[in-house]
Amino acid sequence: GQFTYLCGVAVTANGAYVYVADSWNHRVQYFTSVGYFLGKWGRRGFGNGQFTYLCGVAVTGNGAYVYVADTENYRIQYFKDVTAVAPASLGRVKALFK
Repeated sequence: GQFTYLCGVAVTANGAYVYVADSWNHRVQYFTSVGYFLGKWGRRGFGNGQFTYLCGVAVTGNGAYVYVADTENYRIQYFKDVTAVAPASLGRVKALFK
């Protein structure tokens, strides 16, 4: 739940989950609507699930997909069913999104 250069926030249509683009930490963090930390994913890099100064996050209306603007890698990455992931290691999170 700590940020360095926060640069994007997205909320599911029902307001249940909040996703935050934590740019200088190269990760996305997500929370319940009341601010309870649920998890995070990402680290600096060029591979899938890795970011370099991400700067934007969006979520579909039903919360099934999260889209991340991976600015310095010049791409948009998307992730499915992120809220199904309990706080876990980066390796575990990456394995879920292959």
